Amino acid sequence: MTSSTGNGDPPTNAETFWRFLRRQKANEFSLAGMPYLLLGLGDSNYDSFMGFPRALKNALETLGAKDIYTFGCADDGTGLEDVVEPWIKNLWAALDKFYVPQQAMGDADTTKQEIKKTWVKKKAVYKYAPSIPKRTKLMWLDHMTAPNSSVNASQAEHSFLAKVRSVKRLTSPQAVKEVLHFELDVNDLQNMIFFPGDAFSIIPPNPSTLVDQFIRLFKLDGEKVFTLEALDSGKKDQVPQHFKLPCSVRTALTCFGNLKCIPTRNMIRVLSDYAKDKTEAQNLINLTDISSIEAKQVYIKQIEQPKLTLLHLLQQYPSIEIHLEHFLEILPINPKRYYSISNYIPENAKSRTLEYAFTIVDQGICSYWMKILAQEKNLIEPLPSVTPSSPRTDAIQEAKIIYQYLNLHPSDESVYIPIFTRQVSYFRLPMDVTVPVIMVAAGTGISPFRGYLQYRHYVKTVQPNTELGEAWLFYGCRHPDKDFLFPELIDYMNAGIVNLRVSYSRYYSDKVEYVQHKLLEESNAVYHLMMSKNALFYICGEANVMVKSVRETLISIINQHSNSNNGNEILTRWVTEKRFLLDLWQ
Repeated sequence: MTSSTGNGDPPTNAETFWRFLRRQKANEFSLAGMPYLLLGLGDSNYDSFMGFPRALKNALETLGAKDIYTFGCADDGTGLEDVVEPWIKNLWAALDKFYVPQQAMGDADTTKQEIKKTWVKKKAVYKYAPSIPKRTKLMWLDHMTAPNSSVNASQAEHSFLAKVRSVKRLTSPQAVKEVLHFELDVNDLQNMIFFPGDAFSIIPPNPSTLVDQFIRLFKLDGEKVFTLEALDSGKKDQVPQHFKLPCSVRTALTCFGNLKCIPTRNMIRVLSDYAKDKTEAQNLINLTDISSIEAKQVYIKQIEQPKLTLLHLLQQYPSIEIHLEHFLEILPINPKRYYSISNYIPENAKSRTLEYAFTIVDQGICSYWMKILAQEKNLIEPLPSVTPSSPRTDAIQEAKIIYQYLNLHPSDESVYIPIFTRQVSYFRLPMDVTVPVIMVAAGTGISPFRGYLQYRHYVKTVQPNTELGEAWLFYGCRHPDKDFLFPELIDYMNAGIVNLRVSYSRYYSDKVEYVQHKLLEESNAVYHLMMSKNALFYICGEANVMVKSVRETLISIINQHSNSNNGNEILTRWVTEKRFLLDLWQ
């Protein structure tokens, strides 16, 4: 089972394996007859959907491996479970033919029929989603001892505290969405080079108000210290690797996982095991029914569609008394939030800053935390007209908890953001400024392109004779006076750094204008650059209607100017050639 990252690249933990596999030649390294099954996870909002799973499938079969089961293509854009669950359900028949238990390997007297019987006894056919067995035991401690830092290596790697130099609100008080711009001091990262299009990540703490609600539900003292050990002493890896132990209950709930997650069927199945009330337990079990399409609709209508969180579920079923250790085991890891770098940092810069812009999401774990942190430190004034549905007033204390969890120590009382410096570079723009580029963005999707225009301007300043390749930027926002985030774009256009076309969706009284409309207006230039000049095409923004509309518009431009219907085929080729690149978020 594997996913794709970026534009069809392998996930981080598959990179070594993929490099090895790609180096092999069929006449030197044979997998002839080796059976394999492959389930791919992806998002059809990306044109490189299933990019790495398909590449892996091709590589395995080139070396002689044999696919013994349907290639699963699960789409997060429509719902992973729609493919994953039937794929798993029908998996057993395929395994019946090829599975050989380990104890039978090398035993010439064991017939295939006997092996098959052994497997049939072990396999399970589920009407309900299976529960997740508890793997650890909890031990309370009288006092805090030194944490096992090696346990947290997966999270602490590449972590760094960056001091916030300044915060600026890029939108007016009348804007529909509030956007902030942070400038971070990264002078201590002299060994790192940041390129336009790169991104970095942040792991935020869960809100203290939410943590307090869980502490009350568990009827625990938030400051009480505990540690976990594997129930099977021979399997120490059963303690999740992102746990840093020992720690307090508050630290665990603040840092270990995503308290705002929508519970999966498997998680609900675990909760049902801890419901003291038999009716509540059965109602929870019914939510996990996967035996039919109709049964699955119960979970979709009651959990997915209303976006019911774990907290809501525990409040609706008060007889649930789940053990803290089991709760922490099933809690999904708190995901990193990725932000595009919005500036260019020259290698020889004496003062290095990293800048990024983000939209404030009401109740957003990361964006709202950063906003309140800046307000509590008086780096920015609050908007008097904004009343959040879930106030957050203790961002500084939350920050201290996440610092401690990551073993990071601020040198003073300034505002610091814990960032992960392992760069994400699949969306990197060309450092060769003679390469023509077309950039499309909406909202904060402008960030990486602002950094690239700074780079082009820098090159033109230090090397005046350099001929810049043609660059077009199609940018969409609502209103020029409310959310045109970077007015300096006009300066770059006037300086000949870029051809800028801006669409305003809520400005004109008689029309609605989007980036795809501007693309159509410049269809001659777009077609010429892509077909004759091998230009690179970038889209950055939310994975919504904009991306689909831009893609359809580009195909229409190709078809119109080539007098053919090959637009989709040509665009697919550009994806393969990495000339059509996306950086999207939900």
